[in-house]
Amino acid sequence: MQKGATPISENKRIYRIAKGDLDGKIKCPKCGAEFIQDSRLKLSVEETQEVIASVTKENKKLSTKADRLNATLEEVKAKIDEAGEAEERRQKMEREIRRMETNLSTNADTIASYDRTIKNLTEEIKTLKENNRNGEMIKSLKAKIEKCNRDCRKYEKEKTTVEEELEMINYWSYYLGKAGFMTYLANRAVSVLEGTVNSYLQKFKSPLSVNINGFKVLRDGSVREKIEVFALENGLNAEAFMSKSGGERGRINLAGIISIQHLINMSTNGRGLDMLLLDESLNNLDTEGVISVCNVLENLGITVMMITQNVSSEFNNENKLLVVKENGVSRIL
Repeated sequence: MQKGATPISENKRIYRIAKGDLDGKIKCPKCGAEFIQDSRLKLSVEETQEVIASVTKENKKLSTKADRLNATLEEVKAKIDEAGEAEERRQKMEREIRRMETNLSTNADTIASYDRTIKNLTEEIKTLKENNRNGEMIKSLKAKIEKCNRDCRKYEKEKTTVEEELEMINYWSYYLGKAGFMTYLANRAVSVLEGTVNSYLQKFKSPLSVNINGFKVLRDGSVREKIEVFALENGLNAEAFMSKSGGERGRINLAGIISIQHLINMSTNGRGLDMLLLDESLNNLDTEGVISVCNVLENLGITVMMITQNVSSEFNNENKLLVVKENGVSRIL
């Protein structure tokens, strides 16, 4: 595979070569057999036709998968944008709550003051009636009491409005908090990561898969902020990640690293991580496992530098660099 090429572009390159070889086929006039002279792929006519059918089918699968991943990414981006806007609205509402709470406290003090005034005026009216004092003074005091009553009704109405707004703000604060939409977004991202990790484990030809449990809303409304990873073999017997062997954990760890790098690149519009450096990351894998992983890394479409000692001398790769150390001196073969 050419450096920097994607699986789809590589398949198209192979398709063009195979099609060119097939267009130049020759038929023997005596026996009727068909063959390709100077085939670039060194294949027969039947094998070339099989290659064309295979790469065409694989490209269709890769295109469908890429479309699904892009759609999921766009959906996650939209949800993140919505969450950001909701957070801004929540902060604005919180500032409004603090302002209203201050007004409510001031109004409560004012109402209490009016209550005391009404009480004092009522007692004064009673005294005036008992002493048969000036009727005009009683009328003035009644007017003051009526004014106080109107003010009280006004502040009671404002208080009811503030309480209704506070209840609505508390409602949105809850459903836009960790127990609501933010938890949904976090678990959606975990689900996407789980699917990508399992996809790469399949490419490693591994029977393993992972089940990642995200945040969980408890009965009391709180959120358990804990992510658990379980490993399955052939889809059965879910076990804790640390209970698996070193080689199995190594495959899962590497699939996780590649998945995170892949998701980052998809969300950064070409400005993501273009290189992976793996230093003795496959020590717990056997030689066959290392070769299987190397074949997957060759098709990632990015630059990968891997240092490992666990390969046989027969391992053939055009990008292999063999280094040996003799008498304390390292040299390249």
